[in-house]
Amino acid sequence: MRLRLSLFACALAFLWNALPSHAAGNDDTAAIRACIGKYADDVGAAERHCIFAIVADPCTMMPTNQSTSATTECYERERKIWDALLNENFRALRDDLDDGQKAKLRDMQR
Repeated sequence: MRLRLSLFACALAFLWNALPSHAAGNDDTAAIRACIGKYADDVGAAERHCIFAIVADPCTMMPTNQSTSATTECYERERKIWDALLNENFRALRDDLDDGQKAKLRDMQR
């Protein structure tokens, strides 16, 4: 659990400081990136304010999204954003590893 929180904190800080800005027209990703930046030094606050609160929760509150399938689509929309951010962060961090560290990382993922 501690490792997860530490990785999440590192990911938040790294995403805000090192990754390129959001793609043009992607307001949801931009909003999440802004939230990450705002709470980069406070993981607990980032979890409360940035996860689901920006995309999924407001989406599910819309009257047209009250069905199970629409609610699922709202959370899937946010999941895709976080998945892309995580993959960007992972690639950037992996690129900084030496060959031995890359092999260890690959073994840990299996």
